[in-house]
Amino acid sequence: MLMMNLTADHASVHRAKLVEGRYKPFGEKVRQKEMLQIRYLDGLGNMLLTKHMNNPLIQYREYADDEGVLRYVRTEEPEASVLVRSPYSTQMRKIVVRYAVGDDFRNIAVLPIPELK
Repeated sequence: MLMMNLTADHASVHRAKLVEGRYKPFGEKVRQKEMLQIRYLDGLGNMLLTKHMNNPLIQYREYADDEGVLRYVRTEEPEASVLVRSPYSTQMRKIVVRYAVGDDFRNIAVLPIPELK
């Protein structure tokens, strides 16, 4: 389990913890052009696992307009934290954090796998 801090151009691991028990993935609808991608690589740079999730820097907030109609407004936060749960392998050596930019991805950070306890 990783707790990551994010900004528009940086990512860092705030906390890492190995959690006992079976990994239980849950489905989340992800907006294709606004997603956060986490890649786990081995020592040779081969991809072992990829996770996609909604980018926590981009938020949609509900509000009622003057006529009482429910509307949404998109906001971009300057910083956010995200909890990343994934199965762990001793082969994992690096974490690549990427943001979706249109139909492509932009690398934000390449981080070493932190020591897990």
